[in-house]
Amino acid sequence: MISLWSGDGTTFGLLYTLGELCLLFGSFFLSQPGAQCKAMWESWETGLASFMWLLALGLIVLVTFTLGDSGGGIVLLLLLVVFEKLAYFWYTLAFFPGGHWAAKAMLSTIFGSMCGGG
Repeated sequence: MISLWSGDGTTFGLLYTLGELCLLFGSFFLSQPGAQCKAMWESWETGLASFMWLLALGLIVLVTFTLGDSGGGIVLLLLLVVFEKLAYFWYTLAFFPGGHWAAKAMLSTIFGSMCGGG
């Protein structure tokens, strides 16, 4: 994060994406690479979650190389990192039976009570 605060969005974007890819490759330790890739695209739920996460990483790389160190590029990188973390959380939930259902139920309960619902 220090490189981002100092205005070096290019270094941050590249290192951040490299770290997230290491996270993916680290999960190959738990299951073989072929089995992991197959599980990522096994159903509509896991496929969509995998696509959104990889899309977020791709957008971070795209912004890194196009806007990089500009002020707007840094703000956009921060927003994309937030989007990527949400996408990764949803991606992780896809591998737990009922994970998305439980998250949706929890969010509807939280936001329902905040908005005056039951």
